Amino acid sequence: MERRIIQRLKSLIAQSESDSASSSEFLDLLTAYFETRRELSGCASHGTDPSEFLKQLASERENQTQAKTLPANEVADILERRFDLLAIKHDFKAGDLVRWKQGLKNKRSPLYDQPAIVIDVLERPLRDTESDAGSPYFGESLDLVLGVLVDMEFLMYHFDKRRFEPFPKKLTT
Repeated sequence: MERRIIQRLKSLIAQSESDSASSSEFLDLLTAYFETRRELSGCASHGTDPSEFLKQLASERENQTQAKTLPANEVADILERRFDLLAIKHDFKAGDLVRWKQGLKNKRSPLYDQPAIVIDVLERPLRDTESDAGSPYFGESLDLVLGVLVDMEFLMYHFDKRRFEPFPKKLTT
């Protein structure tokens, strides 16, 4: 239903003669509102603390805003570094501990610098077909099954293995 509302609003805005910049901003805000509602309802069903989710969401939105204000050459440098990180390959196996590569986190869990454990590495990646073409998840290659702790419950999710690196082992003396 929310998707239909957003689509209807898009068509109304396209038909209106109002300022295109403010219409776009309105649509962005409305979309963010519905995404937040959907994520918060997901928090309840997954046992995640909504206040922690909202803090993380605010941080992500702040990062997006900061990226919009960076000079183009800095954005280009960051994009090249992220691309280089994405290209670094690791051979994971069941039982390995992993974490997000810096700047490549695209899901709520696990948090940065929190370990996840490899459950399986899929030879034939699954493709995200649930998201629409405007989503960053659309067609995403899901070739890594990870176990994570959410409110101390062990959950398993599918990820793109290019976004992960080995979790560093602490040196013992």
